[in-house]
Amino acid sequence: MELLYVYIESYGVLKQQEFNLSGNHRFQFRDKKLEIIRKQETVPVDFFGRHVTNVSCLIGENGSGKTSFFRFVVQELVSGHQNESSAFIAVYKNSPDPTGIFPERKYSFFSRNMGDLDFDSEFEKLRDLPE
Repeated sequence: MELLYVYIESYGVLKQQEFNLSGNHRFQFRDKKLEIIRKQETVPVDFFGRHVTNVSCLIGENGSGKTSFFRFVVQELVSGHQNESSAFIAVYKNSPDPTGIFPERKYSFFSRNMGDLDFDSEFEKLRDLPE
């Protein structure tokens, strides 16, 4: 599984922050709508080697929220020790199912405390895009 995008409505010092982590897509959340845009220039296959699919970096001034973002990822998305008051959207590229038992869905999203969101039409666009 690859984390492609995170929108954080509120988590510590992070307020209404977007983090685009994909080398092939750009995500933008505005007015309760998530827009997904295929980047014109993408990273060539195996550019980073066979086992590395993407490299992202997070830069900013002291106090801008770099550590808070990584704390968010670990606490909210990885460890399961969730803060019920945080509000966010996370978009993932799923790993292929090696068993072939489950229908393959390349992309999925998870949100908390963001109200009613309908991303199905945008995810249909992703389904039809080349890798």
